[in-house]
Amino acid sequence: MFIRSLRLTLALMLGAAFPAWAGQAPQHITVENGADPYSRPDGSGYANDVVRAAFAAVGVSIVFDVVPYARCKQGVLSARSATCVSMSWDPAFEGKIRFADTPLITITPVYFENGERPLVARSEAQLGAGLRIGTVRGYEYPPAAMRTRARGAVFEEGQSELSNLKKLAAGRLDAALVMSNPLTGVAHWAEAAEVGARVRLAFRSEESEYGYFAVSVEHPDGLALLEKYNAGIKRINGDGTVARLKSKWAKGHP
Repeated sequence: MFIRSLRLTLALMLGAAFPAWAGQAPQHITVENGADPYSRPDGSGYANDVVRAAFAAVGVSIVFDVVPYARCKQGVLSARSATCVSMSWDPAFEGKIRFADTPLITITPVYFENGERPLVARSEAQLGAGLRIGTVRGYEYPPAAMRTRARGAVFEEGQSELSNLKKLAAGRLDAALVMSNPLTGVAHWAEAAEVGARVRLAFRSEESEYGYFAVSVEHPDGLALLEKYNAGIKRINGDGTVARLKSKWAKGHP
């Protein structure tokens, strides 16, 4: 009788901890496909590993739906998707999207120039009218970068950092605004695009806490998934999992 009561108590405790998820099919988490080393086309990446570990820590099974960032963003804005990994804040998200308690990514936007056609400007504050700057379709950029556009620079949206750097190397852009991160360093994207000999770093923008696990407020699973994620990320920050994943991805970029 005691053992039966104990089992019942444990079952009730587990049910209270994970009332909506016990025994259900895996939850779908939408992630972007072009943010190496955070979210790669094959579903791997540092941010994806952290998200997977956070949900595992609270007993939630997930699968990734890997899509271009613009689709990830529009899906969560329209509430067709519950989540998007990862997003940066924009005033247009107010009342539609809610972010996790802590960021997944810290980035520093950097400007690349063509080595044979260098920029006249030697700082972000000097960029302005007449310049064509490659950006990624749908990305949110820090205020300092947006002031560049307000001064008259044209943001030409491309599919990825790689495609923009290739356009820059071919002389089709004046600069490319690239999201640099502490895991891969500044040179990563130029090397990945195989244009490192033709483009070079011009200068940096301001560091930003950029990528968050984001959910739709209107999607029926959005806020519940956010609650589970926040609980899970707290656990894996405390037990050293996040630090281990960061070290893994900083060493050789698996």
